[in-house]
Amino acid sequence: MRAEDKEIMALHPVQTKEGTLFLYDEYAGTPERFNLGPRKCIESRYCTRNIYAITPDDGSPKFIAKKERAPEDKYRRKFGERDNLALKEIMIARALSKFVAYEDEEFVIRFERPIGYFEDRLGQRFAFFEHMEGLGGAVLYPDIRHISDLCKKASIAKMDNVSEPDRERWDKLDRVRALAYSVLLPFQFSDIILTLNGIAHNEILGKDGTCLDNGRLCVPVIDFEFCKALDRDTILSVLKHRTRHIFDKWALEFCDVIADPGLESRLAAGCARMEMRIKDYLGIGKPEDVYSLGNLGPAYELLKGAISF
Repeated sequence: MRAEDKEIMALHPVQTKEGTLFLYDEYAGTPERFNLGPRKCIESRYCTRNIYAITPDDGSPKFIAKKERAPEDKYRRKFGERDNLALKEIMIARALSKFVAYEDEEFVIRFERPIGYFEDRLGQRFAFFEHMEGLGGAVLYPDIRHISDLCKKASIAKMDNVSEPDRERWDKLDRVRALAYSVLLPFQFSDIILTLNGIAHNEILGKDGTCLDNGRLCVPVIDFEFCKALDRDTILSVLKHRTRHIFDKWALEFCDVIADPGLESRLAAGCARMEMRIKDYLGIGKPEDVYSLGNLGPAYELLKGAISF
């Protein structure tokens, strides 16, 4: 077994009165920390399963426990998942957090760090993760907020009979908004990173705001229970789709629909930074090189094994 495979697959079993803990190396020395004592359920409109924040009695850092879905769960049936979904989820998160994390002077892409999982004597499992510390509250980029407000007003107005010129203006607004989201926030780039590493992420990462990490825009990427593996042809096809409008800058010509003379230059600068970021990450010299990538992401082979587990 390669060292990289051991990083994501080697778990230490620890017997407890309630069941068995399976922990990664760096957590196996303190198994007493990880018990399902008093816990607080995390409420989120995006969450369709039970997720808990647990604070150990000994004062050690709190952690997250995600209850594995029951076999009859509708989402589990929809995605055709088999046994031990908790193990699959922590292996994917381990590969991404160990080999794929990204940061530059503007953006941070953080993947949740798995601790291991617990299986009680009845077979119920909980996947354990470190609690993501050090993130500021959600923020919205000023240009994104401005464009989004205009689009919301346009959507409301669309309910009435409107002229064709107005419809064209609103369509242009939507295109400007899509470009702004792609180049001013880290979400599109996080999708590109996941795609290059051969993973289709089915969870909602959030599209309206992001967190702050030491003043940089940060997207925390979490919840890998229903990820699917992508083959090479699909990866290249998806990358073409997700980078084309950034490289072509096709929406810049529509910035005149917004009464802000500096918007076009700010979006053009954002396009240039994002294009350079993508080229550096993909290891390409010019945009069209994305169609003939020689190497895929550092976790591609690892994730193929973890997802098919």
